[in-house]
Amino acid sequence: PPIQQEIIIHCADEGSELLAYGLGKSQQLRQRVAAETDPIRAAFLLGQISKQVSLAPKPKKAIKPEPEVRGGGADAKQDEFNKLCPGAKIE
Repeated sequence: PPIQQEIIIHCADEGSELLAYGLGKSQQLRQRVAAETDPIRAAFLLGQISKQVSLAPKPKKAIKPEPEVRGGGADAKQDEFNKLCPGAKIE
């Protein structure tokens, strides 16, 4: 209806695109707004709808954790030295 369209256009403020999106997605909301003949009540109804309508948040991509650095691979020369001279230290 023209009255409701005028209200949406004149109230083109933050969130008016969400209101248009919500009305586009819900036939029930469109019918409620179309059935309203009083412009003041229609504006009030659109205000209530704009509070309820919101976009689903975009899923965040989880950052992969960096691999844990682990020791364990002993130096072959050090192992050989420990076998030949147990208890000796290299300075």
